[in-house]
Amino acid sequence: MQQLTNIRPATASDIDALLALYMHLSSDNVPCPPDTARAHLAALSRYEGSAVLVGEIDAKIVTTCTLVVIPNLT
Repeated sequence: MQQLTNIRPATASDIDALLALYMHLSSDNVPCPPDTARAHLAALSRYEGSAVLVGEIDAKIVTTCTLVVIPNLT
């Protein structure tokens, strides 16, 4: 099994690769239009405590992780 060679924040230039990757999750879904996906990624980047990360093998995006830290009372 190959190891991830890089983990970094997702950028708008990753949208096409992300949409292609997400089709592997459920090929029956209608893909999100790229402009809508860019808007969603931009909104997430403005949300304090959130991040969308991508994992790469040889500069190809092979995984994603969306993190959201929600404040609590503890």
